[in-house]
Amino acid sequence: MILSTNELDDLAKKVADKIIERLQGTIKPQKKWLTTKEAAAVLGITVEHLRRPKTRAKYRHFVEENGRIVFNADDLEPKPKGT
Repeated sequence: MILSTNELDDLAKKVADKIIERLQGTIKPQKKWLTTKEAAAVLGITVEHLRRPKTRAKYRHFVEENGRIVFNADDLEPKPKGT
């Protein structure tokens, strides 16, 4: 069986739609900004340690108007286990 370009495009769209339909709800979007608690968990350090100015300065962060500090998720590298 040989498909024309239009038939192949239609088939590809139907397959893509089915894949998207099955994946709906299975992929959670990654947060761009993390709370201090979330960032500390990623880094494997305590919240208190991350709140120290010297430690906090190592990571891109933003202080919100209410004083809450949030960290850029792209800049956080998890600490290897056992170190």
